[in-house]
Amino acid sequence: MKPAPELGLVTTDPLYLSTSESAAHYRPCPVRFQFGDKQDHVRIHDVTTWLKNEGLCKASTKILVGGLNEGQYATTLLYICPSATLHGVEVQPDVFEKVKSTLARYPNAAAHNQGWSDSSGELFIAGKGQTAQLVDAEKARKSGTTQMVKVGTILKFARDLGIDQAIYTLIDTEGHEPAVIKGMALEDKANRQLFPVFQFEVGSGWDQFSKLHWNQHQTAIHLERLGYELYLIGEAYYWKVLAAFFERGVGAINTTPRCNTNYTTDEQMFVWGNVLAIHPAFAPQGLLDIIHESAKKHSQVARTKKV
Repeated sequence: MKPAPELGLVTTDPLYLSTSESAAHYRPCPVRFQFGDKQDHVRIHDVTTWLKNEGLCKASTKILVGGLNEGQYATTLLYICPSATLHGVEVQPDVFEKVKSTLARYPNAAAHNQGWSDSSGELFIAGKGQTAQLVDAEKARKSGTTQMVKVGTILKFARDLGIDQAIYTLIDTEGHEPAVIKGMALEDKANRQLFPVFQFEVGSGWDQFSKLHWNQHQTAIHLERLGYELYLIGEAYYWKVLAAFFERGVGAINTTPRCNTNYTTDEQMFVWGNVLAIHPAFAPQGLLDIIHESAKKHSQVARTKKV
Protein backbone atom coordinates (compact mmCIF):
# COMPACT_ATOMS: atom_id res chain seq x y z
CA MET A 1 0.00 0.00 0.00
CA LYS A 2 1.35 3.40 -0.94
CA PRO A 3 1.68 5.90 1.91
CA ALA A 4 -1.12 8.43 2.18
CA PRO A 5 -0.11 11.94 1.05
CA GLU A 6 1.20 14.31 3.68
CA LEU A 7 -1.24 16.88 4.97
CA GLY A 8 0.12 20.14 6.30
CA LEU A 9 -2.83 20.97 8.53
CA VAL A 10 -2.59 24.14 10.58
CA THR A 11 -5.28 24.78 13.17
CA THR A 12 -6.25 27.29 15.83
CA ASP A 13 -8.80 24.93 17.38
CA PRO A 14 -8.29 25.30 21.16
CA LEU A 15 -9.11 21.63 21.70
CA TYR A 16 -5.75 20.71 20.17
CA LEU A 17 -2.58 20.97 22.19
CA SER A 18 0.47 22.40 20.46
CA THR A 19 3.40 20.12 19.67
CA SER A 20 5.29 21.33 22.73
CA GLU A 21 2.21 21.07 24.96
CA SER A 22 1.52 17.54 23.70
CA ALA A 23 5.10 16.45 24.30
CA ALA A 24 5.11 17.84 27.83
CA HIS A 25 1.72 16.35 28.67
CA TYR A 26 2.39 12.91 27.17
CA ARG A 27 5.83 12.50 28.73
CA PRO A 28 4.86 11.24 32.24
CA CYS A 29 4.21 7.51 32.28
CA PRO A 30 0.99 7.88 34.34
CA VAL A 31 -0.52 9.95 31.53
CA ARG A 32 0.43 7.30 28.98
CA PHE A 33 -1.26 4.67 31.11
CA GLN A 34 -4.35 6.89 31.37
CA PHE A 35 -4.57 6.69 27.58
CA GLY A 36 -3.53 3.03 27.39
CA ASP A 37 -5.08 0.16 25.48
CA LYS A 38 -7.70 -0.81 28.10
CA GLN A 39 -9.23 2.59 28.80
CA ASP A 40 -11.75 2.27 25.97
CA HIS A 41 -13.73 -0.12 28.18
CA VAL A 42 -14.30 2.85 30.50
CA ARG A 43 -15.06 5.53 27.94
CA ILE A 44 -17.47 3.37 25.92
CA HIS A 45 -20.01 4.15 28.62
CA ASP A 46 -20.19 7.67 27.15
CA VAL A 47 -21.51 6.10 23.94
CA THR A 48 -23.90 3.60 25.52
CA THR A 49 -25.28 6.18 27.96
CA TRP A 50 -25.92 8.56 25.06
CA LEU A 51 -27.66 5.78 23.11
CA LYS A 52 -29.88 4.99 26.09
CA ASN A 53 -30.75 8.63 26.77
CA GLU A 54 -31.64 9.17 23.11
CA GLY A 55 -33.85 6.09 23.03
CA LEU A 56 -31.53 4.36 20.56
CA CYS A 57 -31.05 1.06 22.40
CA LYS A 58 -33.13 -0.76 19.80
CA ALA A 59 -32.74 -3.09 16.84
CA SER A 60 -32.44 -0.27 14.30
CA THR A 61 -29.17 0.84 15.97
CA LYS A 62 -26.26 -1.06 14.37
CA ILE A 63 -22.89 -1.73 16.04
CA LEU A 64 -19.93 -3.61 14.54
CA VAL A 65 -17.12 -5.26 16.51
CA GLY A 66 -13.98 -7.01 15.27
CA GLY A 67 -12.38 -8.95 16.74
CA LEU A 68 -14.78 -10.16 19.32
CA ASN A 69 -12.40 -12.42 21.24
CA GLU A 70 -14.61 -13.85 24.02
CA GLY A 71 -17.01 -10.92 23.92
CA GLN A 72 -15.52 -8.64 26.57
CA TYR A 73 -16.13 -5.42 24.65
CA ALA A 74 -19.37 -6.54 23.00
CA THR A 75 -20.99 -7.41 26.32
CA THR A 76 -19.89 -4.05 27.76
CA LEU A 77 -21.82 -2.38 24.95
CA LEU A 78 -24.82 -4.69 25.28
CA TYR A 79 -25.01 -4.34 29.06
CA ILE A 80 -26.55 -0.89 28.63
CA CYS A 81 -28.11 -1.49 25.21
CA PRO A 82 -29.15 -5.15 25.13
CA SER A 83 -31.59 -4.66 22.24
CA ALA A 84 -29.16 -2.96 19.85
CA THR A 85 -28.13 -4.89 16.75
CA LEU A 86 -24.51 -5.99 17.12
CA HIS A 87 -22.54 -7.99 14.58
CA GLY A 88 -18.99 -9.06 15.35
CA VAL A 89 -16.26 -11.19 13.81
CA GLU A 90 -13.85 -13.63 15.46
CA VAL A 91 -11.23 -15.59 13.53
CA GLN A 92 -10.43 -18.36 16.03
CA PRO A 93 -12.92 -21.26 15.67
CA ASP A 94 -12.84 -22.31 19.33
CA VAL A 95 -13.11 -18.75 20.62
CA PHE A 96 -15.85 -18.08 18.07
CA GLU A 97 -17.95 -20.90 19.53
CA LYS A 98 -17.59 -19.38 23.01
CA VAL A 99 -18.51 -15.87 21.98
CA LYS A 100 -21.34 -17.14 19.80
CA SER A 101 -22.82 -18.75 22.92
CA THR A 102 -22.27 -15.57 24.95
CA LEU A 103 -23.99 -13.34 22.41
CA ALA A 104 -26.93 -15.74 22.07
CA ARG A 105 -28.33 -14.15 25.26
CA TYR A 106 -29.02 -10.95 23.34
CA PRO A 107 -31.89 -10.81 20.82
CA ASN A 108 -30.09 -8.90 18.06
CA ALA A 109 -26.44 -9.89 18.48
CA ALA A 110 -24.53 -12.31 16.28
CA ALA A 111 -20.98 -13.59 15.91
CA HIS A 112 -19.38 -14.47 12.56
CA ASN A 113 -16.38 -16.75 12.12
CA GLN A 114 -14.34 -14.63 9.73
CA GLY A 115 -11.82 -11.79 9.67
CA TRP A 116 -11.69 -8.26 8.25
CA SER A 117 -8.98 -7.13 5.88
CA ASP A 118 -8.49 -4.99 2.75
CA SER A 119 -9.65 -7.69 0.33
CA SER A 120 -11.51 -11.01 0.21
CA GLY A 121 -9.78 -14.38 0.50
CA GLU A 122 -8.23 -16.54 3.19
CA LEU A 123 -5.45 -15.94 5.68
CA PHE A 124 -3.72 -18.09 8.28
CA ILE A 125 -4.27 -17.76 12.03
CA ALA A 126 -1.13 -17.57 14.17
CA GLY A 127 -1.21 -17.60 17.97
CA LYS A 128 -4.10 -18.02 20.35
CA GLY A 129 -6.32 -15.96 22.61
CA GLN A 130 -5.99 -12.20 22.61
CA THR A 131 -2.68 -12.42 20.72
CA ALA A 132 -4.05 -14.39 17.74
CA GLN A 133 -3.15 -12.73 14.44
CA LEU A 134 -3.89 -13.09 10.75
CA VAL A 135 -0.73 -13.83 8.76
CA ASP A 136 0.24 -14.66 5.19
CA ALA A 137 1.55 -18.00 3.95
CA GLU A 138 5.22 -17.17 4.58
CA LYS A 139 4.68 -16.23 8.23
CA ALA A 140 2.35 -19.20 8.66
CA ARG A 141 5.11 -21.50 7.46
CA LYS A 142 7.55 -20.02 9.96
CA SER A 143 5.10 -20.33 12.85
CA GLY A 144 3.98 -23.80 11.83
CA THR A 145 0.29 -22.93 11.66
CA THR A 146 -2.05 -24.48 9.10
CA GLN A 147 -5.34 -23.07 10.35
CA MET A 148 -7.05 -20.71 7.91
CA VAL A 149 -10.05 -18.39 8.04
CA LYS A 150 -12.10 -16.50 5.48
CA VAL A 151 -11.50 -12.74 5.37
CA GLY A 152 -13.23 -9.87 3.62
CA THR A 153 -13.63 -6.12 3.84
CA ILE A 154 -15.68 -4.59 6.61
CA LEU A 155 -17.50 -2.65 3.88
CA LYS A 156 -18.75 -5.82 2.20
CA PHE A 157 -19.54 -7.30 5.61
CA ALA A 158 -21.79 -4.33 6.46
CA ARG A 159 -23.41 -4.14 3.03
CA ASP A 160 -24.16 -7.88 3.00
CA LEU A 161 -26.00 -7.39 6.29
CA GLY A 162 -28.00 -4.52 4.83
CA ILE A 163 -26.45 -1.95 7.16
CA ASP A 164 -26.72 1.64 5.92
CA GLN A 165 -25.00 3.16 8.97
CA ALA A 166 -23.12 1.66 11.89
CA ILE A 167 -23.57 4.01 14.84
CA TYR A 168 -20.30 2.69 16.31
CA THR A 169 -17.58 0.37 15.03
CA LEU A 170 -14.70 -1.21 16.95
CA ILE A 171 -11.58 -2.41 15.12
CA ASP A 172 -9.22 -4.45 17.31
CA THR A 173 -7.40 -6.82 14.98
CA GLU A 174 -3.91 -7.19 16.47
CA GLY A 175 -1.92 -5.09 14.03
CA HIS A 176 -4.21 -5.62 11.05
CA GLU A 177 -6.13 -2.39 11.71
CA PRO A 178 -4.64 -0.42 8.76
CA ALA A 179 -5.83 -3.11 6.34
CA VAL A 180 -9.31 -3.05 7.86
CA ILE A 181 -9.43 0.75 7.56
CA LYS A 182 -8.35 0.52 3.93
CA GLY A 183 -11.19 -1.98 3.40
CA MET A 184 -13.69 0.64 4.59
CA ALA A 185 -13.05 2.53 1.31
CA LEU A 186 -13.65 5.84 3.08
CA GLU A 187 -12.67 7.84 0.00
CA ASP A 188 -16.31 7.31 -1.01
CA LYS A 189 -18.65 9.74 0.77
CA ALA A 190 -21.31 7.04 1.15
CA ASN A 191 -18.86 4.93 3.14
CA ARG A 192 -17.98 7.81 5.44
CA GLN A 193 -21.72 8.03 6.11
CA LEU A 194 -21.74 4.27 6.78
CA PHE A 195 -18.82 4.54 9.24
CA PRO A 196 -19.19 7.97 10.91
CA VAL A 197 -17.73 6.87 14.26
CA PHE A 198 -15.18 4.13 14.79
CA GLN A 199 -12.32 3.30 17.09
CA PHE A 200 -9.19 1.33 16.30
CA GLU A 201 -6.42 -0.02 18.46
CA VAL A 202 -2.85 1.16 17.92
CA GLY A 203 0.28 -0.52 19.22
CA SER A 204 3.51 -2.28 18.39
CA GLY A 205 1.61 -5.04 16.57
CA TRP A 206 1.41 -2.72 13.59
CA ASP A 207 5.14 -3.16 13.02
CA GLN A 208 4.82 -6.67 11.60
CA PHE A 209 2.61 -5.32 8.80
CA SER A 210 4.42 -2.01 8.29
CA LYS A 211 5.77 -3.02 4.88
CA LEU A 212 2.26 -3.88 3.68
CA HIS A 213 0.14 -1.20 5.29
CA TRP A 214 0.27 2.32 6.64
CA ASN A 215 1.97 3.06 9.93
CA GLN A 216 0.17 5.04 12.63
CA HIS A 217 1.14 8.42 11.23
CA GLN A 218 0.14 7.54 7.67
CA THR A 219 -3.18 6.13 8.86
CA ALA A 220 -3.91 9.30 10.82
CA ILE A 221 -3.06 11.44 7.78
CA HIS A 222 -5.41 9.37 5.63
CA LEU A 223 -8.32 9.85 8.05
CA GLU A 224 -7.55 13.51 8.67
CA ARG A 225 -7.54 14.18 4.94
CA LEU A 226 -11.03 12.66 4.69
CA GLY A 227 -12.41 14.95 7.38
CA TYR A 228 -12.29 12.71 10.45
CA GLU A 229 -11.41 14.16 13.85
CA LEU A 230 -9.04 11.95 15.87
CA TYR A 231 -9.02 11.41 19.62
CA LEU A 232 -6.93 9.30 21.97
CA ILE A 233 -9.36 7.41 24.21
CA GLY A 234 -8.42 7.93 27.85
CA GLU A 235 -9.62 6.80 31.24
CA ALA A 236 -11.21 10.17 32.02
CA TYR A 237 -11.11 12.17 28.77
CA TYR A 238 -10.85 12.15 25.01
CA TRP A 239 -7.67 13.86 23.77
CA LYS A 240 -8.06 15.54 20.38
CA VAL A 241 -4.91 15.06 18.29
CA LEU A 242 -3.61 15.84 14.84
CA ALA A 243 -1.86 13.30 12.65
CA ALA A 244 1.45 14.97 13.54
CA PHE A 245 1.08 13.58 17.06
CA PHE A 246 2.06 10.16 15.69
CA GLU A 247 4.96 11.29 13.50
CA ARG A 248 8.30 9.69 14.34
CA GLY A 249 11.00 12.26 15.01
CA VAL A 250 8.49 15.08 15.42
CA GLY A 251 5.37 13.98 17.31
CA ALA A 252 4.68 13.84 21.02
CA ILE A 253 5.44 10.12 21.19
CA ASN A 254 9.13 10.84 20.76
CA THR A 255 9.55 11.98 24.33
CA THR A 256 11.31 10.05 27.08
CA PRO A 257 11.12 7.99 29.20
CA ARG A 258 9.78 5.02 27.27
CA CYS A 259 7.01 3.44 29.31
CA ASN A 260 5.42 0.05 28.79
CA THR A 261 2.74 1.81 26.76
CA ASN A 262 5.20 3.40 24.34
CA TYR A 263 8.35 1.81 23.02
CA THR A 264 10.28 1.34 19.83
CA THR A 265 10.34 -1.69 17.56
CA ASP A 266 12.49 -1.62 14.45
CA GLU A 267 13.10 2.10 15.04
CA GLN A 268 9.37 2.85 14.81
CA MET A 269 7.74 4.61 17.73
CA PHE A 270 4.22 3.62 18.68
CA VAL A 271 1.38 5.03 20.66
CA TRP A 272 -0.24 2.12 22.46
CA GLY A 273 -3.94 2.66 23.05
CA ASN A 274 -7.12 3.32 21.11
CA VAL A 275 -7.98 6.10 18.69
CA LEU A 276 -11.50 7.37 18.05
CA ALA A 277 -12.25 8.62 14.54
CA ILE A 278 -15.43 10.67 14.27
CA HIS A 279 -16.66 12.54 11.20
CA PRO A 280 -18.42 15.80 12.14
CA ALA A 281 -20.44 15.83 8.91
CA PHE A 282 -21.99 12.40 9.46
CA ALA A 283 -21.79 11.57 13.19
CA PRO A 284 -24.83 12.21 15.43
CA GLN A 285 -24.55 15.74 16.81
CA GLY A 286 -25.35 14.66 20.37
CA LEU A 287 -22.48 12.18 20.45
CA LEU A 288 -20.16 14.69 18.80
CA ASP A 289 -21.03 17.23 21.50
CA ILE A 290 -20.13 14.74 24.25
CA ILE A 291 -16.74 14.02 22.68
CA HIS A 292 -16.02 17.73 22.16
CA GLU A 293 -16.92 18.58 25.75
CA SER A 294 -14.66 15.84 27.08
CA ALA A 295 -11.79 16.99 24.83
CA LYS A 296 -12.31 20.57 25.99
CA LYS A 297 -11.96 19.50 29.63
CA HIS A 298 -8.85 17.50 28.77
CA SER A 299 -7.15 20.43 27.02
CA GLN A 300 -7.85 22.62 30.06
CA VAL A 301 -6.46 19.99 32.43
CA ALA A 302 -3.39 19.39 30.26
CA ARG A 303 -2.58 23.09 30.04
CA THR A 304 -2.72 23.47 33.78
CA LYS A 305 -0.66 20.27 34.13
CA LYS A 306 -3.21 18.70 36.46
CA VAL A 307 -2.77 15.20 35.14
